Amino acid sequence: MSFSCLFGIFNAFSDYNAHGFIVTLFYCVIVIKKRPAV
Repeated sequence: MSFSCLFGIFNAFSDYNAHGFIVTLFYCVIVIKKRPAV
């Protein structure tokens, strides 16, 4: 899940889509925070 999250951020960043980058980053943070601590 984290790999696809990083890939999504990289993809959004490479496309220079600021809005998509912010949304993807925010979603990634939400997913990471909801995961149980290892």
